[in-house]
Amino acid sequence: MKRVTSSWMAVAVMAMSASGLAVLPTAPTAMTAAATRYLESLTPEQRAQSVFPFEADDRMRWHFIPTELFPRKGLTIKEMSSEQRARSIC
Repeated sequence: MKRVTSSWMAVAVMAMSASGLAVLPTAPTAMTAAATRYLESLTPEQRAQSVFPFEADDRMRWHFIPTELFPRKGLTIKEMSSEQRARSIC
C-alpha cells in the first residue's frame, strides 16, 4: 500500500510541474532582496565589473586564492565603499 501511495505522489508532482502548477515562491527571497540592494549601491562602472551574463565562463571562474596566483575579473572588496561592503554580506 505504501508503494502505491508514493507512486501516486510522484505522478501528482510530475503532473503539477508539467502543467506549471508547481509551488514557487512569489515574493523575493531575503537573498534576492540583499543582492538587489547590493547591486543598487554600485556605480555603473562597478556594476559592469560585478555582473556577468549567466552563460559567461567567468561566472564559474573564481577561487579564494590570491589574485596574483589566479587573475580574475570582478570588483574587489578594496574597491568598495563601507556601505557597499556591508550590503555585500547577507
